[in-house]
Amino acid sequence: MPSSYWIEMSCGKAALGVFVNFLAGSLYMSLQRAFPTLKYWGNWKKIRDEAEKGYEAEVVRRAQLNSAEYAGPLIAVLLYLHSQGVGEEAALAGGLILAGSIVHLWGQILVGPMMQSAGAAPRYAGMVLLIPVLQAVTSKDVGQFSAVNLSRFTPVQAA
Repeated sequence: MPSSYWIEMSCGKAALGVFVNFLAGSLYMSLQRAFPTLKYWGNWKKIRDEAEKGYEAEVVRRAQLNSAEYAGPLIAVLLYLHSQGVGEEAALAGGLILAGSIVHLWGQILVGPMMQSAGAAPRYAGMVLLIPVLQAVTSKDVGQFSAVNLSRFTPVQAA
């Protein structure tokens, strides 16, 4: 995989990646809660108590919840931009969003909560880069913006 793979990420591929990351995190959360409690099958109170016990379970729950909160809007925006034919204008933003989503979720699950900022920063940077792209697309002036060259962007004046 070339080093420029993340930088050349299309909006469609980024949306797919965010969805797969969300799905993997949700499955992990479900399995993490279910398998340690199979020995208590039928004793639902004991299952709930075991599943909710422990700091690690809380970190995983929070990471997965945060992933679920962001995945829907990010997928919608990325797919919208993909459907509008936005390519290189949002390539960097898509790559940052996908990389940030992966690091934010799996960094917290595998390393701990100190990885939260490491994943949040690129995800937020990608969202900020999408703002002028969305503005350009909704005003039908896609060619006026480049995610790499912000000087080409000219905001549309409100009527």
